[in-house]
Amino acid sequence: MYASIRKLINLEDEFKKLLKIKKQAESHDLYKIDRAPGSGISGDSIAHQQGVCRCDGDGELIITGSIKNSSKSSKDHPYFYVIKNWIGSKSIGTEGLDYVTFIIDSSDHRRYTHPGGIQIAENVLAIGIEDYIDSEVSVHTDRSVVKFYNIGNEENIFEITNWGFSRSGKNKIASAIGFTKTIYGQWILAVRGNNEIELYAFAIEAPIAEQKFKSCGTITFDSVNKLKNFQGMNLFWEKNPTTNKDKLFLIGGPDGSSTDDKLFLYEIILHYNENLVDGIDKIVFKTEVHLYSSNNHARFKYGVGTFVNEMNHFEVYSITMHVDNGKIGCNIWNTGTTPKEVSE
Repeated sequence: MYASIRKLINLEDEFKKLLKIKKQAESHDLYKIDRAPGSGISGDSIAHQQGVCRCDGDGELIITGSIKNSSKSSKDHPYFYVIKNWIGSKSIGTEGLDYVTFIIDSSDHRRYTHPGGIQIAENVLAIGIEDYIDSEVSVHTDRSVVKFYNIGNEENIFEITNWGFSRSGKNKIASAIGFTKTIYGQWILAVRGNNEIELYAFAIEAPIAEQKFKSCGTITFDSVNKLKNFQGMNLFWEKNPTTNKDKLFLIGGPDGSSTDDKLFLYEIILHYNENLVDGIDKIVFKTEVHLYSSNNHARFKYGVGTFVNEMNHFEVYSITMHVDNGKIGCNIWNTGTTPKEVSE
């Protein structure tokens, strides 16, 4: 499985095309999916699906999902579904591959259990995982982990253990992840914490065995940058035809304060040291769009992801809360769609 890092010439213009097709969601069911152990039942607001991202192949998706806090001996683990040709192919995390190999607290043996919004870049999947409090819709806001998986071969998915890291301290949750790579081969990661977004860059100047992500700065939410507590967050590049300093954009949604299916577009102004990203100068709000779901209960709050397809159009995906009778509901918007006249 592979997600190409495509660059648009006029990214903001392409994003604004969503305004013309905002009520033209295509409803698509994903079939033959077995509910992962511990993944909740219909209406469970803690153990549910939370992240979705598309790969290059038609009907190829990754969907993350969470469980309730469990004992060290529990066989239930946070998981992700591998979808091939709109059909369930594999559930990772339930058999042999645990997201987190260490427990949170030796006194109660709880695990990190709540993976959030995701993004795939090339053959690498990045996931942030939080510590939700059992039986409460609440989260410890001072800790999370970020994990990376090589998904190039769905029959041999494995964790890239030396890339993963933990986050600790005030506001250091990891509800959504944006993940991409620069023209010079440097991996870039954005993590949505509690009322902040932190940017990380891969220290590619280090020896391969020692390469790690390092923090490049944090942007705190304020009335100027209009950032939100996103559940899904993706990074995209706009190609600059005259220079090698492409522009980096962030698309996030929903806004965390309502059930509206909204997406928000921002430009991230980066600071470079020669050709390596080493900081954020600022984040600039550009525009927003309110999309409308079809009638299959697939909503942004249960999982939203944006993708640039091979035709250089945006695709937006939302999913339902749980697996129901072996299927997941999915809504898709595609800016390559010919707009139809739709009454307000």
